[in-house]
Amino acid sequence: MYGRKLKDARIYDENGALLGVAEAELPDIELITEEIDEFAVAGKPEVPLAGYTDKLTMKIKFTAPTPKASALREPRQHTITIHASIEGYDPVKGETVRMPTRTVVRGMPKKIPILGKLQKGKPTDMEFEFAVHYIKHEENNIEVLEIDVFNLIFKVNGVDYLAETREHLGMS
Repeated sequence: MYGRKLKDARIYDENGALLGVAEAELPDIELITEEIDEFAVAGKPEVPLAGYTDKLTMKIKFTAPTPKASALREPRQHTITIHASIEGYDPVKGETVRMPTRTVVRGMPKKIPILGKLQKGKPTDMEFEFAVHYIKHEENNIEVLEIDVFNLIFKVNGVDYLAETREHLGMS
């Protein structure tokens, strides 16, 4: 699919209630790395620790929050689901195609707005920031990523790169 773009999205809470119209900045996945500085190595390469991530952060900026969005201020774990429609061009079919995406995120608020940006005649922008410990992303109803830092899960395209680690730790 070429020219992939977000057509529209909605954000929901753990009970399926609409939280509002918002922009979401999902976490970038950065693996923890170790620099190798030993004899017989020509340089100082970094080697990622497979499946172990650095801290994950998500931002949600509401331009039209519903009253339910105020619950995100509660200092507890929240499950947030983002349903979106992605549109692009399929050169084989010669037409515009659309696909659903769904992202489920669990985490706790670490930046909590009071009301947001206040400007006369402008919408208020309430921006939350969450410390994320679980994320699952699906495209066209196919799971492409799942990370659960507390349960040692790191799946990409159906392959769990921490399954063997869980087995070694007696977690399976």
